[in-house]
Amino acid sequence: MLALGLVLNTVGIGLFCWLIFALAVYALPFFKGSGMQNKLLGGWQISGITIAQTGNPFSVTNGTDFGDSAGVGNGVGTGSRPDLVGNPHISRTNVTGVFGPLFFDPAAFATPIGLTFGNVGRNTLYSPGRLNFDFGLFKRFAIGEHKAFDFRWENYNLFNHTQYINIDSALGSSTFLHATGAHAPRRMQFGLRFQF
Repeated sequence: MLALGLVLNTVGIGLFCWLIFALAVYALPFFKGSGMQNKLLGGWQISGITIAQTGNPFSVTNGTDFGDSAGVGNGVGTGSRPDLVGNPHISRTNVTGVFGPLFFDPAAFATPIGLTFGNVGRNTLYSPGRLNFDFGLFKRFAIGEHKAFDFRWENYNLFNHTQYINIDSALGSSTFLHATGAHAPRRMQFGLRFQF
């Protein structure tokens, strides 16, 4: 069995995120027939789920003490925007002493000049995408006609890829434009169920 899917999500005017997934279950064609060899080594099935997903758009905000540089708010300024003064797109790098890689160039943003609004638009950057593989191996061991043991071995994030989330978008923060979180690492579980 194989299933494929595509999900498109509109997150704003002209902004789209997508998610592609594939699911499969396959019965291994080994040791078919009757006898003890088939009961132990035959009848295994594998399953897999693959997900490829774009990152979500996010807005860079002015998190400095001068967040309300236009002089129109209450001085809190967490929703104001900085100025774009360069190209924010760089190769991902690691910075010593800061958790998570740097995904964009912090020097591309600056606090707006006094009594002006920042020129950075809403949702101008995208968080990292995701590529994930899950895998399972399972078999049913029949005991008579109505009883059986089901054995399962399941792996989530099979290749243990680090998949970053949550980019710090506040100008002035010590982790500005760094990833501040990640999806779960590889998890493995075994299961045994008795049916009667």
